[in-house]
Amino acid sequence: MVDRPSRDRSPILFWIAYAGARLALGTWLGLNVIIGHRNSGQPIAAWEPLTWELSSALVMGALAVFVYRFERRFPLSGADWLRRLPIHVPAAIVFSAIHTVGMVGIRKLVYAAYGARYDFGDPWLGFAYELQKDLITYAVIVCFCVAWRAVCARRERELTVIRLERDLSEARLVQLTAQIEPHFMFNTLNAISNRMHEDIDAADRMIAAFTVPLRVALNETGATRVRVSADVVWLERYFELMRERFRGKLETRIDVDPAARAARIPRLLLLLGLHT
Repeated sequence: MVDRPSRDRSPILFWIAYAGARLALGTWLGLNVIIGHRNSGQPIAAWEPLTWELSSALVMGALAVFVYRFERRFPLSGADWLRRLPIHVPAAIVFSAIHTVGMVGIRKLVYAAYGARYDFGDPWLGFAYELQKDLITYAVIVCFCVAWRAVCARRERELTVIRLERDLSEARLVQLTAQIEPHFMFNTLNAISNRMHEDIDAADRMIAAFTVPLRVALNETGATRVRVSADVVWLERYFELMRERFRGKLETRIDVDPAARAARIPRLLLLLGLHT
């Protein structure tokens, strides 16, 4: 079981990692601009390209979260995805407008802090320039959402199949256990009854050996898996009964690795293995 503090920390760690990734992307793009300017003989203050790219990356990172949630509300997958497609057209335009206004606002604040003035140029031309890039970015984010949902759905189907197979296996094991336990007990009682007429002491030893698996069966909680050490008890008593039943004709020895004794296996697996 995962402890609750670990579950509570997971979303926080995710958002920290997400913000760090956006900062790293913006910094990397800004450094590339700085290198490009200096290689072309146009020296530029490092803070300017970093401001340009970081402002765009951070605003885009925040908007990507809203696009993800918006696409979940109006998914572009499923039978009716074409009917929902027109809703994303104005959403993409709003996405671009907020991105442009947000990054320009951040740049103006940073430039003002450095005692300079940021010039975005012609607003309409600048918006058109950003729009054609933002439409592609919006489409990429939406495609990622669709692909991620498909992966999650496939994983959920696989987990459902695994759970069904596990439940079916456990049901079969319960049914098989329910069949073998009475069969084993009736055969043992019949063997004890027959031995009573031949050897009282041997019958007494068989009864003593029989009490252990009988007690385990009566106290059983219904669990389909037990520790190896517990299943070995059944096997030891079974061999003891068989040795009394086939006196002088059967020798047995059970060797169990100490490291394996605590492992859990299906109930009566060791005993069932003798009959396969």
